[in-house]
Amino acid sequence: MEIRLTAYRIMLCLAAWISVLSATTAGEPPGRLLFQSGFESDTSVDAEMKRLLGMDRATGYDWQVYPDWIADARFVYLVRDPRLRDFVESRIITADGPHGTPSRVLEMRSSKDDPRQSSTTRNEFSWFSHAAPHDFREGFVRFWLKLEDLRAFIPEDQEHSWYMIMEWKEPPSNDRWSLEKCRKLGVQPPGSNNYRINIGLEKRAGSGFCWRIMGQQAHPFRKTEWTYENRTVPVPLEQWFLVEAYLRKDRSRGRVYFAVNGKVVLDTDVTCPDHFTGRTEHATNPLPLKFWSPLKMYHGKDYWQVRPTIQWYDDLELWSSFPPGYGQDRHVPLEDDFEGIEADLCDGDLHAGFWFEGAEGGSTATIADGRLDVKAGPRKGATVWLGRKLSGDIQIDVDVRVLDDGRDAHNMNLLLFFRDRSGRPLYASRADRFGGDYRLIHGGTNAQHPLTGIIVTFLANGDPENPRVRLRHVPPFDPIVHEVNGFYHARHEHTYHVRVRRRGNRLQYLLDGRLVFDVADVTAPESGHLGFRTWDTHLWWDNLRITRPAPLDESTS
Repeated sequence: MEIRLTAYRIMLCLAAWISVLSATTAGEPPGRLLFQSGFESDTSVDAEMKRLLGMDRATGYDWQVYPDWIADARFVYLVRDPRLRDFVESRIITADGPHGTPSRVLEMRSSKDDPRQSSTTRNEFSWFSHAAPHDFREGFVRFWLKLEDLRAFIPEDQEHSWYMIMEWKEPPSNDRWSLEKCRKLGVQPPGSNNYRINIGLEKRAGSGFCWRIMGQQAHPFRKTEWTYENRTVPVPLEQWFLVEAYLRKDRSRGRVYFAVNGKVVLDTDVTCPDHFTGRTEHATNPLPLKFWSPLKMYHGKDYWQVRPTIQWYDDLELWSSFPPGYGQDRHVPLEDDFEGIEADLCDGDLHAGFWFEGAEGGSTATIADGRLDVKAGPRKGATVWLGRKLSGDIQIDVDVRVLDDGRDAHNMNLLLFFRDRSGRPLYASRADRFGGDYRLIHGGTNAQHPLTGIIVTFLANGDPENPRVRLRHVPPFDPIVHEVNGFYHARHEHTYHVRVRRRGNRLQYLLDGRLVFDVADVTAPESGHLGFRTWDTHLWWDNLRITRPAPLDESTS
């Protein structure tokens, strides 16, 4: 699959290098295009339906020349019956493609389950990895996919149905518990591999299909470590849609990314699923990746009760990492007026896209009546974090109002671009900060404090008519980068509109349209979480809006 240089390939390489020079993806080194095919002329499936053959003359890539970490590439069916085509079929046909014109596309079909095979029959095309140290560490794939109308296969009132479209798997290990031991300990018996991450669809009674992504240990026994469901990004049926997926395999800095038609279903660097710790491999016995199945059709046996299932693919690309310039605006804009949401955040888990730290100190946080209400206990702190990470140039707009509770702290602070320097997700360490202690966030004078980010404090400090605004970068907590005293006011029962703009290393902070500070050299992480922080104060936040800023100028609007 690698390279037979043609004039087209040379132009393609030059274009890729120009892209590298002009744009890079925030937080990731620019990727290299490893393979590309639209299944065009001279591309075929061999007679045994095991391999894709030939050179795609439209792109210059050969299916039998394997790039980078790939040792082999082939179809896998899990069919023992010699009459293979009675169960599955893979072929290249001409059909209406994703761009509305006839195109050569890969058609994959699954007709029925083979009773001779212990595992459910599937049809998948997989890339198999080299052994370490040349094994898979990260990769990005992009292609067009068309599914049938899967609603025709599943009764509306059926309790549960699943359908998988992609998977990464480690090989089997030597540590597998027996069925007897699993029964005795009350755990699920082991699967066929050590560890896996998969992407698929799920349907429950009374609801439509949604996206479901899962990380699962399969040895020595089966345990689902984390799952994430997205019911916001639509599941397109009976139409072509663009699939983009990325995995970084790592013990603590792993990343799973999946997008459909440019809409992000999950990016674990931005939205941390419950129980996801940044690990994308087995916890105690990680093995090099065995294979990645980007083209996969694997589903429950209930589908075959209706008829065979079919999927179609076109315009496949494999990259070493994110393509140059990819994803700069995938997570913005973001708007949240908290309307129609009722959530108690005090358990510390992710609710409505936020999590809370401070309940053990007697503080509370709820989303109710169209606002994010935070009440810090007497001389206690409270922090609500946005579950999504922000990166690059950002403008944050939010309203905040201190309620009349008899105290004059009036503490309205923002935590910007916070992350754990070890690469561990901030959400994974939240239990360490459930008491709401400010020092656990800023670290004091400890230069080795694990968290890093920007703190902007806006507070009355006992005198609402003489407030203080401070800008700090941590760690360490001192010295103060910038301070403004006596500017404006910090009263209760006044709704303040706060705006923060970052472009490059320049940071602006505005209150009610008034420029408080404009600091040109602010060191901060490229990406991280937004936190709403208070101390000894009862307040609410509302009308959160996050966008890409216009170019910075001297305007204060």
